[in-house]
Amino acid sequence: MKIFIQIVAILTLSLNSFASEIVFEAPKLEDYTSVTSYEDELVTIGGVEVSRQQLREYSGLDEVNPNCYKVIDNKTIFDNKTVQFAVNGALAAAAIHTALLDDRPDLQKHFLVGAAIGGGVTYACQKIFVGDDNKIYCLIAGSLAGALAAGANEYRDSKGHGTPDVKDFIYTAIPAVLVSIKVSHKF
Repeated sequence: MKIFIQIVAILTLSLNSFASEIVFEAPKLEDYTSVTSYEDELVTIGGVEVSRQQLREYSGLDEVNPNCYKVIDNKTIFDNKTVQFAVNGALAAAAIHTALLDDRPDLQKHFLVGAAIGGGVTYACQKIFVGDDNKIYCLIAGSLAGALAAGANEYRDSKGHGTPDVKDFIYTAIPAVLVSIKVSHKF
């Protein structure tokens, strides 16, 4: 095995001696005398000469912030058209189920109250904290407000003011979450 490795090493070294030499030359002082600015300096990449300014433009670097730390795209999963379609479909299905298929009219009230709380808190949050950077925070605030309202109502029902039911919680919390997503991302 040792002899085989030595033969491979000798063959590799002998083949490398016939390979073309790659020479890297450092720029000379004369190369910089014709350059008026750093952006105008030409750089050779793979035999193609390109200016540093063109490289910056191609790469999408911001001139103010060349460190690439700037968030260019402030998108979330809820900006995806497929997810928006799914949220719209889920909200429509929940509304149709609540309005037509469920025989308890009190579940319709739970649905409307949950949707109103989720959407209202999300909308108020966006008006208070202006900007697209707060979309997720406002979505979470609206969703939690709806879920907390549903939980508080069920807690109140368990203390003798009604009949506690898991369906009541679900029919209040789910619309709050779905409407919060729609209001926060404006679709």
